Amino acid sequence: MKEVNSLLFEFIPLYHQKFAVGFHQDDNIRPRCNKSQIKAMFIIKKKEKILPTDLGKCMDMRKGSLTTLIDSLEGMNLVRRKRDPHDRRKTWLSLTKEGMEYLDLKIQAYERNFMRLFEPIPEEEVDELVKSLKYVVDLIKRL
Repeated sequence: MKEVNSLLFEFIPLYHQKFAVGFHQDDNIRPRCNKSQIKAMFIIKKKEKILPTDLGKCMDMRKGSLTTLIDSLEGMNLVRRKRDPHDRRKTWLSLTKEGMEYLDLKIQAYERNFMRLFEPIPEEEVDELVKSLKYVVDLIKRL
């Protein structure tokens, strides 16, 4: 288990150094969002809707910082808050139409950069990487 822990701590900064940097390159997509805003939007898109507390857990953010982040995204009309009709204590976050369009443009730019990184890698190795990552993701989801 020590080796698993060590490999995860090695993987996380490598992911940010090699891949995540593509999300915040200057690509002239407006509005200009910082990496935390983009990360939050990506998580919201993957979940379709999410409670702020769950978003905070995904992003490892405290409530005050998360509220500021959500307020900024709402102020740019990229994210909306909506009360749960069955439980007024809950507020759901979802992307607005503008938020979806913005994130789609960011993802397209990111994917172009991502594809360039893997151009020199043989297809068989990419297939093996996909297989391995699927296994890792499925295993971690079971925890």
